Amino acid sequence: MVSGACIHVKQAAGLVRETVMNASRAYRNLKLACDRPNKHRENVFQQVKGQLTRTPVAEAVTHLYAPMINS
Repeated sequence: MVSGACIHVKQAAGLVRETVMNASRAYRNLKLACDRPNKHRENVFQQVKGQLTRTPVAEAVTHLYAPMINS
């Protein structure tokens, strides 16, 4: 670890990005129950998909064009 280093302002963005990526990787490696990003997205997708219900076309159109009418 380097402390008190002097860098050019043009190098700051890249160094911050690399630091954040390395910190994220280190966090995930230390945490046993941490899902990989794609696996996490898949789990969230499956949860949301399970909450969705099919709406008949006529009811969907009614809610779209006349949202105040309860069917």
